[in-house]
Amino acid sequence: MLRNLVGLITVISVIGISFASFYLSIEMAKRQVAVWRRGSTYMFVRSNGMGGVRRRAREVWIKQLGYDEPEAAMIARYQSRAVLTAFVGCTLLFLVIAAALQKFDPACTGCGTRGEKPATTMGR
Repeated sequence: MLRNLVGLITVISVIGISFASFYLSIEMAKRQVAVWRRGSTYMFVRSNGMGGVRRRAREVWIKQLGYDEPEAAMIARYQSRAVLTAFVGCTLLFLVIAAALQKFDPACTGCGTRGEKPATTMGR
C-alpha cells in the first residue's frame, strides 16, 4: 500500500516540479523581451531537445519566431535554466523519497542502516 501511494505521489510531484520550473522560466523570459510572440510558449517547451544555447537561439528564436539576437540568446538561456531546475528538483525529490522509504518501510526495518547488522534466521 505504501509503495503504491509513494509511486502516485512521485509521479504527481515530478509533473508538478517540471511544470513549475518551465512556468517560472517562461514568465521570467516574458518579462525580459519586448513582445512575447504567438507560439513562443509552445516552442519554449518543444525545442528543449536541441543541443546548445547558441544553436537553439539561432534556429528557433531568430529564424522561426523572428526575435533579435540578444533576446533569442536570453530566451535560450532561460530554456536551459528550466531544464536544469527541473532535473535538480526531480533528483532531490527522488533522494528524499528513497530516504523516506528506507526509514519508514516496514520491510526494511533493521536493513543495516546506521551500522547495525541485519537479523539472521540462524541465530548466530
